[in-house]
Amino acid sequence: MLERPLAGDRSRDRTASLANEAPNGSMQHHTTRKLRRAPHGPRLGLTLLEVTLAMGVLSVLLMGITAGFSIDLGSLGRAKRLTAGTALLQTVVEDLSAQSYDNLLALNGDQFFDGADADSSEYSVTLATFEADVDLLQVRAVLTDLDTGRELGRIVTQRSRR
Repeated sequence: MLERPLAGDRSRDRTASLANEAPNGSMQHHTTRKLRRAPHGPRLGLTLLEVTLAMGVLSVLLMGITAGFSIDLGSLGRAKRLTAGTALLQTVVEDLSAQSYDNLLALNGDQFFDGADADSSEYSVTLATFEADVDLLQVRAVLTDLDTGRELGRIVTQRSRR
């Protein structure tokens, strides 16, 4: 016979007795053992599911941060290139200010490069000069990215005969 605790019994120790009936009708107890329930205190450690979910959330966050850095680095590279091109344009305009009125007309259509020639350069500045009025020249300098063919900047100024 197996003794079972009542359904409402919440005790930690429960007793289970295994009994066999002897041939003469008497009961013999062979084994008595106590079953223990695990304590219901605070859990220690994390389950495999919790660790996996935490790693998934962390990897998504790190991918977003990495993508943000790569976008920032690309923008930084473009900004450096634009700064170098702008410096070339500024240098050409400063050199033009040192030229005489008659020499400016002779520079119409000239191209200036940031390297020794067009093949070794990243940028060019193309000049256009024309007489806008009597004794008044208009000078236009256009900065072009030679890799993409895009116009990056333009300066238009006027110069009078002195």
